[in-house]
Amino acid sequence: SIIQDLKKNFEIVKLITGSLVSCHRLAVSVAGSNGLSGSTLVDGRYSYQE
Repeated sequence: SIIQDLKKNFEIVKLITGSLVSCHRLAVSVAGSNGLSGSTLVDGRYSYQE
């Protein structure tokens, strides 16, 4: 049904948003007082730009 599909889509968006927020917080903590740039490495593997 449409309601079930909307609920499923909402849950997916909620999970993705939560993941992005966590990633952003990690990037901010890694950057420290230097601030974020596209080349800031997060978890030693991915740049903030990625």
